[in-house]
Amino acid sequence: MKHIILLHGAIGTACQLQPLSAALSKYNFKTHTLNFSGHGKASFQTDFGIEQFAAELEVFIETNNLIQPAVFGYSMGGYVALHLAYTKPGLLGTIITLGTKFDGRPKLLKRK
Repeated sequence: MKHIILLHGAIGTACQLQPLSAALSKYNFKTHTLNFSGHGKASFQTDFGIEQFAAELEVFIETNNLIQPAVFGYSMGGYVALHLAYTKPGLLGTIITLGTKFDGRPKLLKRK
């Protein structure tokens, strides 16, 4: 069975990914979801940002004994997965992102 972790976007929750989880289970995927700290009912941690969320994803993978799981990340969830893959090469398998914004700093969005 193939494992895939479904990651929610900013101000989202894991429950928003349940329809996708149900659909993937029909194709022999074991799906996993988690709420990042400060999202859903998960308590805020000392830090709040991509590094913190990536650390939480790493702990989730280790706790569940997942070996190079595939990851689908919506928006911020995709950015978290890519950040973790960059900082911990080999930990993740395939990464799929949807609506992931790589740099939203206002000065880069302004036209000259």
